[in-house]
Amino acid sequence: MNSLRVRNSLRIIFSSCLLILLFSIAVWAQLYTSTVSGVVTDPTGAVVPNAQAKLVDEQKGYEFTATADSTGRYLFRSVPPGSYKVSVEASGFQTK
Repeated sequence: MNSLRVRNSLRIIFSSCLLILLFSIAVWAQLYTSTVSGVVTDPTGAVVPNAQAKLVDEQKGYEFTATADSTGRYLFRSVPPGSYKVSVEASGFQTK
């Protein structure tokens, strides 16, 4: 009878520890950031490789830069929430 109580107590302790571990992992998975991505194209629709993209939050002052790859794609990672403005510059193109 006594060994049955010990087993039940150990099961309860093990189950509790497992639940605590699972919930703590779920909390760590919640991120306060996001990603912003896009493709740089010219007026004809052709991709613009190696363009310099800039992402600016004018209220908080955050600024991120990225370089487009050979397919014109750019990616900003770990961007905090906010209202952002994206601008792109490339050699041979005018700034508007």
